[in-house]
Amino acid sequence: MKPQRAKIKSGILTIMLLLLLPLAGMASPCNMKAIFSYGMFLAPPTSPYIETYIAIDASSLNLKPVSSGKLQGEVELTIIFEQNEKVVNFEKVILKSPEFDSAPTAESFFMGQHRFALPNGSYDVLIRLRDTQTDSAYFDHREVVVVDFKENSPVISDILL
Repeated sequence: MKPQRAKIKSGILTIMLLLLLPLAGMASPCNMKAIFSYGMFLAPPTSPYIETYIAIDASSLNLKPVSSGKLQGEVELTIIFEQNEKVVNFEKVILKSPEFDSAPTAESFFMGQHRFALPNGSYDVLIRLRDTQTDSAYFDHREVVVVDFKENSPVISDILL
């Protein structure tokens, strides 16, 4: 009889953990929702450039009252382009959300757009985000970007919708 009780207790514990697992994600220090994308462009006679776009869901930020009495969030954004472990180009900015009368609904996005002149080559890109109005840790995203515009052949820049 005892082994059967142990199995039942184990099963109940497993079910409880599965039910509480989504709550653990909600309580994590970085609940920020963001979407990163980029486009590559060539504008002769200058070098190619990458235009980055970051969309941040304001409802996923900790909003604080500002002088107007409305609510506003802030995100520290750092974008670093590295090549052979050396920083080639970077930008660090504070993005402020629009001001809201009350807490925004889900999917209340605001955007940041930045341009980086980069010659042809492969780059490691680090996107670092942090909600400045919390004690949360940084959220880092890395990816590789390849800029490859041939000199003596027709090229097409990315399409911007």
